Formats: sequence, C-alpha cells, structure tokens
Amino acid sequence: MYEAIVYGTPLIHDGMWARANLEVCVAALKSAELREEILLEYQVSVPLGVKKSNLTSKR
Repeated sequence: MYEAIVYGTPLIHDGMWARANLEVCVAALKSAELREEILLEYQVSVPLGVKKSNLTSKR
C-alpha cells in the first residue's frame, strides 16, 4: 500500500480482488458440501502496471 500512496502504483489487492477471493472461499465450501463444481463470477486479473516482482512475497 505504501508504494500505491507514495508512488501511485496500482494496488494489487483492492475491493474487487477481495470479493473474488471471498467468492473462491465460499465456492470451495459449497462445492465440498454439494459435491459439484461451482462456477465463479467475480474473478479479476492483476491490474495493468503491476510489476511481476510485486506479486511475490517480500519476506
């Protein structure tokens, strides 16, 4: 988030990403319960301008 605020780089994890992530979690639980494939609707791609190096853990 620091780089987004200071340098104006796009956020990787925004609200749309959060919704897509929650959708995966809920679909996994529902799929296990129903024993069938659940189609996802809200998946998003990585925003343009995000460097590949920013996608890896910095630990």
